[in-house]
Amino acid sequence: MPRTTNAYPFEEKVWYFATNLCQRLVGERHHTFVMVLNGEGEVQTVHFKCPEEDWYQFVERLRKANTPHLFYDPVDAPEYAWLDWHHVDRPTMERLISVPFVEDDFIKIQSLERGKDLDPPNPFPVSWGVMF
Repeated sequence: MPRTTNAYPFEEKVWYFATNLCQRLVGERHHTFVMVLNGEGEVQTVHFKCPEEDWYQFVERLRKANTPHLFYDPVDAPEYAWLDWHHVDRPTMERLISVPFVEDDFIKIQSLERGKDLDPPNPFPVSWGVMF
């Protein structure tokens, strides 16, 4: 059984973007997708159908090639959803989600101690994974 690990406001902002993108482009809030970017942070493709046999194998191949991407998988939505990104810097993410981050977004919500700690504390992580 999965367990949630979200503990930061920045995670919620990216999750909100992912679910709204699904709603706008597919017509439902919970639909798996991978957004592939180039090294300059420009979106190259958005896959709503897996281009390979398995989403996680596809994402692992992207990760091993150091290809910037954003992956959203509503594993058991609306109860559980996985969100991760790889090699996406803060300015790129803010542009994608159309929302700026503020410093409080990187402070762990005390009642949600289950999430991993930022290392070093308080910067936007260019690679991250979280279960909602």
